[in-house]
Amino acid sequence: MMRSVAECVRMTYEEASQSLATQETHHLLGITQIAAKRYGDAVSTFQTTLKKWPHSNRSVVALGQALHFASRYEEAKAQYELALQVTPATCVAAHADPSLNVCVCMCVLSAQRDMSSVPCLVGLGSALLSLGDAAAAATRLKEAVRLAPRNAEANKRLEEAQAVLDKQSADKEAAAGGKSSSQRRRRRRKK
Repeated sequence: MMRSVAECVRMTYEEASQSLATQETHHLLGITQIAAKRYGDAVSTFQTTLKKWPHSNRSVVALGQALHFASRYEEAKAQYELALQVTPATCVAAHADPSLNVCVCMCVLSAQRDMSSVPCLVGLGSALLSLGDAAAAATRLKEAVRLAPRNAEANKRLEEAQAVLDKQSADKEAAAGGKSSSQRRRRRRKK
């Protein structure tokens, strides 16, 4: 008897995997677990999915998302970076030798990033922002906005990163201004 994905969410992964025979259903189980805010379960599901289907780039991205939602930002960052590292050469190598632990990219068919990179770039930018690296986050998010100018999430996250950078800049200027005014006061006292 085939169970629905909603029923499978309520089961343990081991029970669910008996009902889920394809990569698609495993992926949907993980996505459903994310939607149910069962991030630990989603992480386990995507890790197991990647053991069975190591070339599933969308599972790498989804694992990054689950890790991000679970506040495991360093691990999320690593997953997004892995998804973005795939080049046409590694895609060919992965197809030629399935034992390679290389993820087949979501249609990266040229050396440049294409539209399929946008979710990875947004996720990576968000993880970097959560880790406090606003400059690196802004770089990745600017690339996402360049590729998909109307992507609301990319634009929103870029605005957040830019606001952090603006605040950091203002704080540096205030600190520099504070030093110079205190230095002026000392000079006045010496005279």
